[in-house]
Amino acid sequence: MYNQFISNLCASILMIIFIKNQSVDCSFAPNFSTTKRRNVIPTTIHHLPSKSSSLLSSSSTSSSLLASSSTSSSSSSTSSSVTINIPQFHPDEKTPIHQNSYPSSLHKIHVQSLLTKIEASKCLEIANSYATQSGCWSAKDSDRHASYSTVDFPIDECDTMETYLNECDFYTRLWNLLSVKYDIDVEDLSFEDFFCAHYQAKGDDDCDPAIRVMDYLEPHRDGSLLSFTIVLSEPDSYIGGGTSFDALRDVNPNDFPEYNGVLCENGVIRVNNPGDAVIHSGKIKHGGHTVTKGERTVIVGFVEVNDNIMRDGVVKEACKEWGRV
Repeated sequence: MYNQFISNLCASILMIIFIKNQSVDCSFAPNFSTTKRRNVIPTTIHHLPSKSSSLLSSSSTSSSLLASSSTSSSSSSTSSSVTINIPQFHPDEKTPIHQNSYPSSLHKIHVQSLLTKIEASKCLEIANSYATQSGCWSAKDSDRHASYSTVDFPIDECDTMETYLNECDFYTRLWNLLSVKYDIDVEDLSFEDFFCAHYQAKGDDDCDPAIRVMDYLEPHRDGSLLSFTIVLSEPDSYIGGGTSFDALRDVNPNDFPEYNGVLCENGVIRVNNPGDAVIHSGKIKHGGHTVTKGERTVIVGFVEVNDNIMRDGVVKEACKEWGRV
């Protein structure tokens, strides 16, 4: 009986250690308790090994601004990728609670292809066709996005778009990429919102005056921990546009040729090709830069991270470390 007691006690201790190691040391813990989850994950996901390291851990050398460029491949596309780290707001400090090093994974903004040019062109064709039928490009949707309403439609309301994204294996690509970039299991990622948005220049003689309803989006923070924007339009079909980041507004793009021209003045990131995505923490303050001519259509995703793997009570510390984000 004594041996059985010791055996049970050891098993209990091992279980406690296992559960503790599953908890991600995350310096952002948004409250998702009132959020309805829509997990749009296909059954053909390529599962990755379990993650045990901190979502905010990093062994990189501390610096005010770092970049990396590499070539990444998927089953259907090959493109260069760029990673931009937002500047450290308190260079000589670490967060008192968790002593997170800089740069953490949530300091990183990734610019990388998620769709090929052909796939992006097909998605744009589907989006424009759906918008013509539904009239969704003619008014902002203030019901779903009350604080920062946008001209858009939910992907799950357009069967053709959702079917095509499944067929081209987009969801597998997306979840596996996010899993690698942020060191999170695929099973702990889900959509909080997934939609297609449309920007159109005001005062453009080529545009229909009746549908000039959104040429920019105010700076804001998303409700999700992770967010991404995929540009469907050809870069030469519009002027302006891009995703602006307040934390990058003082960075001189000319000082960083390794960014391949994606970082522009005033902290604006503009992709080089249709199908390229800007991937970042939704908690970094960002907005849609003004489109001054033409039209820009994008696919946007707000990605929820399972709150069971995040620690509570560290939002204030993260905001202190991140400064203007």
